[in-house]
This record gives sequence, structure tokens and C-alpha cells, in this order.
Amino acid sequence: MLDLEKNLIAYPALWRLRALMPRGLNSVRPGVLRSLDDEDYSMALKLANESYARRREQDYDAALTYACLLVGRELVVEARGILMRALETYPLDPALSALLADAMVIEGNIDGAREILAGISGKGAEIKRFSRPNIMSFVADIFLDLGDDELGDVDSAVELYQCALDADVDDPEPAIRLGQLYEGRGELDKAAAALEYAAKLSRTRVGLWQMTAEMWFEVGDELRGLNAKQRLLELGEAGAEEWLELGFEFAQFGRYERALDALDKVGTILHHSIRSPEVDAIYRDSLLVRGGVLLELGRAEVALAVFRDLEERVGEHPGAQRGMAEAALQIGDIMLAETHATRALELSPEDTEVLAVYGQMKQQYGRHADAIDALGKALVEHPDQAGWRSALALSLVKQSEVDQAREALQQAVESAKTYPELLPVAVDIQGWSRLIAQLRAASKEELASWIETQINFLSAPASE
Repeated sequence: MLDLEKNLIAYPALWRLRALMPRGLNSVRPGVLRSLDDEDYSMALKLANESYARRREQDYDAALTYACLLVGRELVVEARGILMRALETYPLDPALSALLADAMVIEGNIDGAREILAGISGKGAEIKRFSRPNIMSFVADIFLDLGDDELGDVDSAVELYQCALDADVDDPEPAIRLGQLYEGRGELDKAAAALEYAAKLSRTRVGLWQMTAEMWFEVGDELRGLNAKQRLLELGEAGAEEWLELGFEFAQFGRYERALDALDKVGTILHHSIRSPEVDAIYRDSLLVRGGVLLELGRAEVALAVFRDLEERVGEHPGAQRGMAEAALQIGDIMLAETHATRALELSPEDTEVLAVYGQMKQQYGRHADAIDALGKALVEHPDQAGWRSALALSLVKQSEVDQAREALQQAVESAKTYPELLPVAVDIQGWSRLIAQLRAASKEELASWIETQINFLSAPASE
């Protein structure tokens, strides 16, 4: 297979042939291609001329091939004659017209090139309705090459490059140029999409994935940025810390299975690493994230084992104790939850996550005043934690503080609407179900129905 960019002598002709021939390079005679690959341009011209001479412009492929080779050597006078005769047979043919405009630009006939381009790329023109995407990108290149900023037609180039991408052009270069043009115009979301298109076609060009990731992060589409970042890590020689960071970021956006995949990479790298304090620190952090992800997925028993493994490796840790308390709460072992939540609070009394788990544990024991105190302290620093605030609301109702409970539950819903990627929120479904049943038994249907609506929203996955 020809490598266009490495074949410097033949590249100008090969680029035109690939873009303009009906089936790309497959439409070119093998002998011509072999000569170009051997950098024997004279032989390629000779063979192309012989093929064209047999039937001249009646043989479309032969005429276009010969003209491409002539323009590739800037033999534009002869090429122009061939193309104009061919256009008498194939009026307004996009490929022939585009190459003629290209030749005119080389000659310096800018006005003539513009007139031809207007005829094939203007409103309702043939090129947009019928042409292959490679021709569109070729014409877009010509628009950019018409001269300086005053002569160049950036708007037309952008439109045609975008048409080429919409038609699934199989060359990354038009997408790269389109991305650069969009970036120059400040349309960063479109620039990111174009660069991502180019990166997917190129597959292994690390720089493209790097630019794609950075651009998506800049426009605020973190998930697409993380997808690009993952591909970047897969292509490079990423270390455990980089995979750990990616796993943590996926977990933040509720992509828990993707997070576990990244954390598996961490485990594989550490398995082959020599133990050291630095390695132990990464191991600890990766297990903390893994355990948290498993809790979000409802796999409490596996999470419990992960936190125990962490402490066997690095010793007692408040995050592990907190995680084991959460796991015990999910499993329904309240005594074990109390043991670990109490120890976590002793180890880290100011840790808001520890305070929240401690409050939830107290709630399970029916000690709602203690639960309200702990959860309230946790929410001072993290007011948008919908799960914690819904737990606070449950204890407030239990303490007959109905108005405060309504306010807290409404705030939990507003937080979840602000960060829908974190839905569903972890709420005590059984506790709320029992409360709703009790309210209905006490003929408090309005309050019961309102609470039920809020809990249903919080516990449902985010809508796509």
C-alpha cells in the first residue's frame, strides 16, 4: 500500500489522484502507481500519456489520471487543455472542474479559479449533492489556497470540509484542518468534534487524541474528554497514577464500569512493580476508589473485601473503616457498621464523608438526633450531596420536623437535577417506604405522595 506522505516526489500527484479519481487510487492503472511508488515520475507520466492517447477524453479515468500527474508537476498549460476538452464531454464534472481550478491557482489565475469553484460548490451545486467527500475536501483545500487572508474563502472551506465529514470522508486531514478553522473562529465544540473524527480515523496518532481530550475538557464535555483521554493512555505507556486518575474521574461521572476497567489497569501495573512507599500509596488510593465504586454498584460484600485487603496491605485507614461501615449498612449488619463508623470517626473526626456515614449508621439505630447532628455537619462543607441531604430529611421527619424535612428533601432533588450524571442517588428505600406507609395509615396522603414523588425521582437513573 502506498504511503502518500513518505513519497515526497509523487505526493502531489498521489494526493490529487486519491481525492479525485472515482475509486481513489484503485482507479489508477497499476503500472502508473508502481512508477510513482518507485519515484519514477517520468515513467508514470509516459504510461499515463499512452493510456490517455488511446481514447483521449472519451476515457474518463485516463484523462483525469494524466491531468492529475501533469498538475502534480505544475505542467498546468497542458493539463488545462486536457481538462477543458474533457469538460466538454462531462460538463460540470466536479473532479475535472476542481482540478482545473487547482491548475488555475497554480497559474495565478485566481479569478478564473473562483469562477469555476462557484459553479461547482455554490448553492445547490453538483459537488454538494453528488460528489464524493474527498472531492469536497479537495475543493475546500483550494479555497484555503487561493491566496492570503483577503483572497482565501474560509467560510466556503469550512462548509465543504463539514460536508465531507458529514459524508464520512475516510481521510483524517480534512477533519484536522476543519478543527483548526473552527478553533480559530472560537467554535470550540465543533473543533473538538472535528478533531475527534480525525483521531478515530488515525487511530494511533497520539497527538490527535491529546488535542481532542484537551478540547473537550475546555468546552466542558468531560465525558467525551475522558473517552479521548482513555484512548490516549491506551496508546502511550501510561503509569498506574494516570490510570488511577482516569478511574477516579469516570467514577465522579457515574461511569462505574468504565472506572473499574481503568482500576484494573492500575492493579496489573502494580502487580509487576517492586513494593515501595510510593507503590503502596497508589495501591491504597486505587482500592479506596474501587471500594467506593463497588458500593455505588451495590456490590457491598465485594467492597467489604476490598477495604479489608487495603488495611492488610497498608494498615488501618479511616477511608477503609468508613468504606466498611458503608458496606455493612448496605448488607444490613448494623452492629458491624457501628463498629467501623465509630472507629472511622475516631481516626478522622473532621472528615465529612466519615460524619455522613456515621450519621446514617445512627439513623439505622433510630438515634435521629445524633444522625441530624452528624449529617448536618457533613453538609456544611458539601451542601450538594443529595444522598446525605435525603438521609437528613428522613431523620427530620422522624423527629416531627416536617417543614425542615420538606426543605431538605427539596434541596436534595434540586442538587440531583443540577448533577444528573450522579443519579440514581443512594437513598434508604426501605426506610422511606416504611415512612410513606405510616403517613398514609395516619391519613397524611398529601405529604406521603409528595415524599414518594421526590424519592422516586432521586432513586431513578438519569434519563438519556
